[in-house]
Amino acid sequence: MARFWSRSNPGIGDLHFDYIRALRRELPQRFPDLVFFYQPADIVSQILNFGLPAPIDIQLVGQNRAANYALARRVAERIERVPGLTDVHVHQVVAAPALRINVDRVRAAQIGISQRDVANSLLASLASSSDQAPNFWLNPQNGVSYRVAVQTPQYRIDSVDALQREPIGAASGSAQQLLANLATLERGSDRHGGDALQRPARLRRLRERAGPRLRRRRATSGVF
Repeated sequence: MARFWSRSNPGIGDLHFDYIRALRRELPQRFPDLVFFYQPADIVSQILNFGLPAPIDIQLVGQNRAANYALARRVAERIERVPGLTDVHVHQVVAAPALRINVDRVRAAQIGISQRDVANSLLASLASSSDQAPNFWLNPQNGVSYRVAVQTPQYRIDSVDALQREPIGAASGSAQQLLANLATLERGSDRHGGDALQRPARLRRLRERAGPRLRRRRATSGVF
């Protein structure tokens, strides 16, 4: 999932909505395999949505993942026919491209590196150290705590070869090796989708989201 931020110049007024309508029309034509949706940028809309990226949020819960997704697609198709709604989509990404890292545990153990060491080293490098080792700095001037994290610049890991050159270190600090010496990489797909983190009581959950179609301010009251 990629996220793009745009900022309008002061005084642009209703032209902002015209740009969004143009992007909704042009982007799906140029990239038919991708899904595009727009999240609220103002704090008022975000609060009214209770923190969700869309004012309409439908959740489907069940044990059969394939049936859940098929039902979610049928519900989304019916919601798309409702006048005044736009950006209807299934929030979870199913079968997204992924890189599988297969660690040779025997070889890693011979030099004192465990599976957890490999995972922690890659997590800190690719997603920062904020989750693995949270660290905060207290500003004495305003009394606010700020999160301090370390991460490899994303432009330095721009290929599979660059990922294989990532250093892997043991928790004790006694050993360090390149990822290519400990594991093999293969391309695949994330068959768990985005519902892996939203599975209460062993029930898989899919979420659909939609928002009102943007119109000029004087016509906002006539959306529905």
